[in-house]
Amino acid sequence: MVKQKHRLIPLFLATCLGISLTIKAGGFWDKIPYTQWDGKQLQKILNDSPWAKKVRVSRTRGGKGRGSGSNRYQPGKKSYSAQDISGGLPRGQEVGSAPSGRGGGGGAGSRRGSRLTLLIRWESSLPLKQARLMTSPMIRDASSQTIERYLNRKDSSYIVSLEGLPSAIFDRLDPDRLSRRATIRRKNHDPIQAQSVRIVGQKNPLIFFLFPKDDPIILKNKDVEFQIELSSTVIKKKFKVKDFLFQGRLEI
Repeated sequence: MVKQKHRLIPLFLATCLGISLTIKAGGFWDKIPYTQWDGKQLQKILNDSPWAKKVRVSRTRGGKGRGSGSNRYQPGKKSYSAQDISGGLPRGQEVGSAPSGRGGGGGAGSRRGSRLTLLIRWESSLPLKQARLMTSPMIRDASSQTIERYLNRKDSSYIVSLEGLPSAIFDRLDPDRLSRRATIRRKNHDPIQAQSVRIVGQKNPLIFFLFPKDDPIILKNKDVEFQIELSSTVIKKKFKVKDFLFQGRLEI
């Protein structure tokens, strides 16, 4: 009888550990409907979640940094609305718009010493779409069909955004040059090259990189890294693929 009890102890501990890991896995986004996310939770999804990470890089030096002549890119009428990128939200809402009046503060583009904080997001993931939807001032005017179409849309590309890039760097790089320098990297796989770049906003531009899904990211990849090479800086950030699990499936 004593021996049997001793045999049950490891089984009991393993069961408790399994329950603990299950509880720790995921987050509020797996437990609370997106329509009930509060301001702090929306900020969490948008700024510090499996689909949104900050990266600190050294600031570039030298010259005025604004660029001039044909080397300077001016967004003007070439900037894109959310509908151009995701095809579902009402016209006029910029995907790059940060939630207003919901706390959190900071955001990308802040400078601390000689380093710059940028924000990288997987915009094609469902949690990001849901958070964008809930922080859009136009959600009140959107029909249920529009919302459903936006959330259920199967993007043909992985869409990764970069926020906080200084205008001193941005003005010297047009979308074609940016797309040639941006990749998604995985171990034992060829890099996925960005096929195009879209830009939202002018004063504080949000840059969207569209990557083809010909060689899709899978759970076995373990880690993926977004990387873009600029003139004197390489911006890169790793993400754990298993953390992209949302309601039992990969959302990337």
